[in-house]
Amino acid sequence: MKNHDDQKSIVLCLILLFSFAFFACNRPSVYEIPKSATNLAPDQALASGQFRLIVDASMIQIRVVKDDHIPVRGTFNLSEGQLVLKSIENAIGSVLLDITSWDSGLSERDAIITKLLLQSEQPGFEKASLDLGVLPKQAVEALIKTKRVDDVTLDAVLLFKGNRVSLPLKVKMFFDERDRFVVQSVSPSMVTLSALGLKDLLPEYITQRGIKSISDEVQFTMDLRFGVGSGG
Repeated sequence: MKNHDDQKSIVLCLILLFSFAFFACNRPSVYEIPKSATNLAPDQALASGQFRLIVDASMIQIRVVKDDHIPVRGTFNLSEGQLVLKSIENAIGSVLLDITSWDSGLSERDAIITKLLLQSEQPGFEKASLDLGVLPKQAVEALIKTKRVDDVTLDAVLLFKGNRVSLPLKVKMFFDERDRFVVQSVSPSMVTLSALGLKDLLPEYITQRGIKSISDEVQFTMDLRFGVGSGG
């Protein structure tokens, strides 16, 4: 009798262990975004009127010039963003940049830029906000009709470490081959390190890097991809 009970206990334990392993392997990771953006056909997407940034498919690129002629390019990761097109009169959008994510492909340089110029060392902690502003009514109407607009100027504002900088963005808006809604730069926009409050920090950076100069002017381009869904 005792052996029989022992066998039942062993079987029960095995069942419990199997169940635990199954659910542990199949439950969503706590690191996954809880509300995933989805892709719908353009008409359905525009009818929903609410788009959420697809973070790993989007980027913002920066270009400066060092030593008067050498271009240096890098990117910032985006952490979240949304577009709301439910009203033609008040279609708006915004995205958040992770200041500590600067990546130019040279880790030593990136570490110095992040620490000395961007004054940030805690990964993922500091954000800059890019407010895309109100989308022009004519552009939204054309987008609804043709699913594409090739030349739109957005009166965007970049909020960076307490500095509010106007940043007109010339973009095109369309749906890509995966039915993601795209807002993409047509040409670079210009902002200055002075306007961002960074110019006074340049001498120390130039000294540490052993270079002659860095241009005050910065070129800014973006490629934002959105799926249908609310921000969260």
